[in-house]
Amino acid sequence: MRTYLLIANRTLGGPALRQAIADRLAGGQARFHVVVPASHEPGFMEQVIDAYAGEPDRAVVADDWERAHERLQRELRRLRSLGADALGEVGDADPLRAAADALPAGPFDEVILSTLPAGFSHWLGMDLPHRLGRALGRPITHVEGPAD
Repeated sequence: MRTYLLIANRTLGGPALRQAIADRLAGGQARFHVVVPASHEPGFMEQVIDAYAGEPDRAVVADDWERAHERLQRELRRLRSLGADALGEVGDADPLRAAADALPAGPFDEVILSTLPAGFSHWLGMDLPHRLGRALGRPITHVEGPAD
């Protein structure tokens, strides 16, 4: 059985990622370990600044971990409904660290990284596909798609 480390957050469930998963499942049984970094959502810094400025209506700082956990659970249910063996975890906000922290759950044959498109993706801005390849020493498949 081939094993895959899948790293995504806002693009979980998107068409490009669904196709990448379907392609792997078409090759036979597969096991996925899904890592959802607890990344900050858009507007996070504005909320922090507003909180310090004393605007209580906008002072609610989003619970990034809870959103990531909800996305993870939804994706695990979907993968299992397709017949895949699927486990996962919410990871560090830094996707590189989150991926490295998940390595003991392997070994993994391939890493699938799903990001927002160029121009919208903070992960692409930090050159995550190449950095993951160097750090993890495994083949990286990068897919881009819209947020869920």
